[in-house]
Amino acid sequence: MKKHIFLTLAALVALVSCNKDDTVQPAPFQYQLTNAKINLGSSQSKGPVGCIELNDNGTYYAEIFADRADYEGLEKYLQVPFERILVGTKDRKAARYVSGNYSADYTSYQFDGLGTLSFEPDLQYAHYSFPDGKEYRDRTGFTLGAQLPSFQAANGRWTPCEADVKVYNLGNNTQFHGTYSTVDFRQMAADVAYACVPALEPYLPLFEGYTMARMEVSRLNTFVIDYTDGKMLGGYWTLDPVERTVSKTLEDKRVLSTLLTVTPAISGNTFTLTIYGQIKMDNLPAYTLDLTIKLVSYSESADLKAEGR
Repeated sequence: MKKHIFLTLAALVALVSCNKDDTVQPAPFQYQLTNAKINLGSSQSKGPVGCIELNDNGTYYAEIFADRADYEGLEKYLQVPFERILVGTKDRKAARYVSGNYSADYTSYQFDGLGTLSFEPDLQYAHYSFPDGKEYRDRTGFTLGAQLPSFQAANGRWTPCEADVKVYNLGNNTQFHGTYSTVDFRQMAADVAYACVPALEPYLPLFEGYTMARMEVSRLNTFVIDYTDGKMLGGYWTLDPVERTVSKTLEDKRVLSTLLTVTPAISGNTFTLTIYGQIKMDNLPAYTLDLTIKLVSYSESADLKAEGR
């Protein structure tokens, strides 16, 4: 009996020894994700990158946390419809966006203008290396396209072609109505200040550079809007109507609060944003704002330009 047990154990040891080098190892991570988001930026993020979106056309969008001191222009108002592209997060950290092309090999992703990203074997942490030599390690995770809500077909490039603005001064019953062929917030603000809101004039420098150049919409519901001063703002949006209040303390210590409602609509090659605002000074109604912005799809805008319209 003992001999039988010994022979059985010897056979098992021999079998394990023979197969030691043939043990199945986990397959290495394949750096080939597309239409996916690499999530890094929680509220405790160690680095400046919140999320990187990988698009199937070889481009990326990266969410870069912004300094609050540099986020005091129109950003708080222009960001009303959008959440951070790190889907599911509840914080409203200030962020801007960069974009470019990316490539991948067996060890990392390389992002033009941003740097290199690689993962540890358990995929729980990522390593970033920036072009300036800075490096950091951060927790990570993935969001794939199949995990996101269904989305209306708005992906592509949109070019602004018209803005219609109406402002009513509730204090003296003066009003302004203007229609523009571009979405130049500085020009619109100057006209409104001259016509019916003289208190706006000292703040006109805050509107400098905020002319919409184009809007890109990815398949993963990321909106990135280019402005002429180089800012890229936007974020994640499901195209549902959004209502949010933005408050700001002015230099004279009065409190300006604006309740903005943004409603989108897509019809054919036209994307329409309807923005309604109720503006209060020290909690007293002061102005109303009706702004309609129209954008056309890239191919349509090229046709209009060729026709001289």
